[in-house]
Amino acid sequence: MSCFGGDPNFCPECGNILPLPGIQDTVRCPRCSFCIPVAEFSGQEIRSTIIFNPVEQSSAALEDEEDSELKGAVIDRRCSRCNKEGMVYHTRQMRSADEGQTVFFTCGGKLSFNLFNDLHFKQQRNTRTNKKAPFRSHDPEAAERIMKLRVQLQCKNLHEYLRELSPEILDRLYNHPATCLAVYRELPSLAKNYVMRMLFLDQPLPLAAVALWVKKDSQKDHDECVSVLAGLRLWHSQQLQGGLQGYVLNPVFKDNLRIALLGGGKAWADEGSTLGPDRHARDIESLDRYAMERWEVILHFMVGSPSAAVSQDLAQLLVQAGLMKSEAGEAPYITSAGFQFLLLDTASQLWYFTLQYLKTAQSRGMDLVEILSFLFQLSFSTLGRDYSVEGMSESLLTFLQHLREFGLVFQRKRKSRRYYPTRLAITLSAGVTSTSSSSSSSTSSSSSLASCAGAGDAGYIVVETNYRIYAYTNSELQIALVALFSEMLYRFPNVVVAQVTRESVQQAIANGITAQQIIHFLRTRAHPVMLKQTPALPPTITDQIRLWELERDRLQFTEGVLYNQFLSQADFEVLRDRAQGLGCLVWQDVAHRVMVVTPQGHSEVKRFWKRQKSHT
Repeated sequence: MSCFGGDPNFCPECGNILPLPGIQDTVRCPRCSFCIPVAEFSGQEIRSTIIFNPVEQSSAALEDEEDSELKGAVIDRRCSRCNKEGMVYHTRQMRSADEGQTVFFTCGGKLSFNLFNDLHFKQQRNTRTNKKAPFRSHDPEAAERIMKLRVQLQCKNLHEYLRELSPEILDRLYNHPATCLAVYRELPSLAKNYVMRMLFLDQPLPLAAVALWVKKDSQKDHDECVSVLAGLRLWHSQQLQGGLQGYVLNPVFKDNLRIALLGGGKAWADEGSTLGPDRHARDIESLDRYAMERWEVILHFMVGSPSAAVSQDLAQLLVQAGLMKSEAGEAPYITSAGFQFLLLDTASQLWYFTLQYLKTAQSRGMDLVEILSFLFQLSFSTLGRDYSVEGMSESLLTFLQHLREFGLVFQRKRKSRRYYPTRLAITLSAGVTSTSSSSSSSTSSSSSLASCAGAGDAGYIVVETNYRIYAYTNSELQIALVALFSEMLYRFPNVVVAQVTRESVQQAIANGITAQQIIHFLRTRAHPVMLKQTPALPPTITDQIRLWELERDRLQFTEGVLYNQFLSQADFEVLRDRAQGLGCLVWQDVAHRVMVVTPQGHSEVKRFWKRQKSHT
């Protein structure tokens, strides 16, 4: 079986897989009946073509492989997933360094690209294989699916999450010094200054006095700080003598922040020293390795790795968070939001996952204030020190087991009386005040986790201006993540070579991944050599990825109500002007007397038209 250039496997109209060309002059698509001349299959001149036999790996093919530019690359001629002879149905075109040479691989060898293979099949399951813009479909349901895919993963920061809590829960949270210190640590610098100025004042301050703390050109920053402090209930507005308004710190927050800063009060956690020395003590290196191994098990489970197994509670949480989807009689599979989640750095992934857990905490019978306080308490723990579980409630012990599965704490046995917080738990609430799309915060968070053994999150990707990606890693998971938006070329013992193409980027975008998330992924995992240059990524690459995304944004779907068949031009203009005045006009065609209004403005435009007709 010979392989042809020009990527002939898919119909350019509907994306369906095409049969191999026979003796006819054209090849007909079995789905849409679109005819493609055979000349388009074999018109490209190929200097060297490797002949693959999916059943028998002949010595001749191996000799050709040794003579090619792919010497040293790991190649498997059989699709590890379907094991069919018709390997052309699962091929991907790869171009070697030798000009004009075209080589075809299977979608993944079972020894090398098993995770990439799983992700490839997940993509084929969730989206169409059409490499053209899918907006050509006239199916309304297909258009709705496309719009759903473009929904971005939203991750609230700490302040946004706390603002959504009820005042009663916030006041209970501020009863714990660890919570007060964690909230204070994540405040803007100007807001921290306001809190420290008022921390030891017992009398409220007039609004005019607080306004004098900033210059006039910094009024915007002042207003933002006032909004943050009021939204978190850190200070209250209080009426002074004479009818003036003033600010006073939340007394509960003020007292507990004093304790956190000055000392005093009872211990936040019972140290394991009361239990005596631990015969199975863990050092920092082993804790880092354990944390990343546990977290990567969750990521492996998301991409469908058969070797990864999680508890039923964790699998249900992934489904409830929208990262995976489960259908009757089938195993959970990754969703569009799950693809976006995989491209986040570890700190952002962990914070988003924690927020989803907190949403379901009360439905599990847990006390939200108790587990939030424990999380903030863990963030101030000492890495490498053990702590006792004495005095914990049953709800908190259950939560501790979940944290153990996430990799946030290490506990040798379920009934062990001591636990070790890992680096993931200590850095959980650090750097989460910006959203997941912010590169500055995520970069700092990733650097704090870079010392974790096997983290694979920082410093292994090199991007060249010729769209080549060199990933210096042995992690199957990291290779699979790079394969989400690129075409895999070669794999060597310590490096993988891939290429960013228009088709690979648009396939990733079709799965819900945005161009900004791809760029953010490459930037946060850039090799130290890349970080020495400014900017870290070549502008040619970042601009082209954004342009490929814009190619899919040429059409915008807007729901509306159509008005046509006007008897006169005057009637059309009267109704159009009324719709414009109401701000509900979506589109108009003066020549054909057609216009579209929004569904919200339809009732008002309809009533106006009835009144207008009754007067004429």
